[in-house]
Amino acid sequence: MFVLPVLDLLSGAVVRGVAGDRGNYRPVESLLCGDARPTSVARAFANLGLREAYVADLDAIAGREPAWDTYRELLDCGLSLWVDAGAGDAPRAERLASFEHAGQAAISRIVVGLESLAGRA
Repeated sequence: MFVLPVLDLLSGAVVRGVAGDRGNYRPVESLLCGDARPTSVARAFANLGLREAYVADLDAIAGREPAWDTYRELLDCGLSLWVDAGAGDAPRAERLASFEHAGQAAISRIVVGLESLAGRA
């Protein structure tokens, strides 16, 4: 079985979705970790033996700059990252693909969500 944990990032915290209404997303509360800091959640996943995580950078999807520093911190927790950061066009996807940490390509998979695309073309 393959388990891919998800970290929904919003304003520096891992949040829990509420029916897709991002205005009502709140920091996660979990028995796995004591707070909603991305590194706390990532370490909890790594401690469970999980090595990959899907990161939905909700701020970047909304058009802001990707959370580069947070990605570095998650990588330092030992996770390989699948990142959805609003790659709705080639330049944004290329920036994500060229992101490096410790001299290596840092994002293992770039996720392109339909909401990030400008149109069908």
